Amino acid sequence: MFRSEVVVGLILAVAVSVLWPGAVVRAQAPDFFIDIQPNVGPPGTTVTITGRDAPPNTPIQVLFAPFTDPAQCRLGRGADLVAEITSDRNGSFVATHLTGRLSGEHAGNSYVARVNTGPTPRPASDIECFTFGATDGQYFPETGHVLKGRFQEYWRENGGLAVFGYPLTDEFQQDGRITQYFERARFEFFPENQPPYDVLLGRLGVVLLERDGVNWREQPTAPGPATGCLYFEETQHNLCNQQRGTGFLNYWQNNGLEFDGQPGSSYRESLALFGLPITEPYQYTNESGDTVQVQWFERARFEWHPDNPEQYRVLLGRLGAVLVEAGAGP
Repeated sequence: MFRSEVVVGLILAVAVSVLWPGAVVRAQAPDFFIDIQPNVGPPGTTVTITGRDAPPNTPIQVLFAPFTDPAQCRLGRGADLVAEITSDRNGSFVATHLTGRLSGEHAGNSYVARVNTGPTPRPASDIECFTFGATDGQYFPETGHVLKGRFQEYWRENGGLAVFGYPLTDEFQQDGRITQYFERARFEFFPENQPPYDVLLGRLGVVLLERDGVNWREQPTAPGPATGCLYFEETQHNLCNQQRGTGFLNYWQNNGLEFDGQPGSSYRESLALFGLPITEPYQYTNESGDTVQVQWFERARFEWHPDNPEQYRVLLGRLGAVLVEAGAGP
């Protein structure tokens, strides 16, 4: 069962009407499957209705009604036609609908998909109704995705929107792990680990550089510690500020995951969020077309924007968004 903030019902309704001169002969067609994505959302959400196993090359009608009560569902009343499409030769079809209303009596929406070759749609003779319960997660209308459970806790406890950005996918299985992409991060669930290590962040900085053909291990390194900077022996890079009191060093030290319950971020907490630096700072043109100074870390890319207000001069690259746009995700 899927879960949703607003209860979403799917009605699978199939009826076939064949007109002959002087008579109407009705034959019941086999059930076919429909699915709605996203399966949560307020009014104003565009949903995609995908079907399969319908009769091939056959007109399909998709209807919408503002109820989920099974009794009303089986009556098939009160539905509005929202799409007319034709199934392909494999019996598949796709339709979209911008939901604009909710029932005042029932919290949810219902969709009807039915075959009808006659001129007048008739109540379906075979109906299955599926009602999905409410989610305890948070729906983000900006991206149409839900954040729930352990990932929701982790997101809220460790910087939320400012650090990770909006969710760009729902949870899904990737390489055998429950995974979710965000604008600036990828969450991976390791239930065998004790919290807070049951959620780990993907090494997106490494992934993006390697995707672009950059071997970060062969990039120029620092000859040694620089004054006023933090030197990482493991990768032989310095982390410094761009201006007095502000820059990459301060940002790295002032942000981190929450491990110890103490104010501020410890070295271990900052390392867990961003990872080690894997390049020296250099000029780079980001996805927005801005040429800025950047420094790559295992899990992040720091960008220096000196013309911004001081608190926004260091920004994080949208590495998760780059990967999702390139095809990562479900």
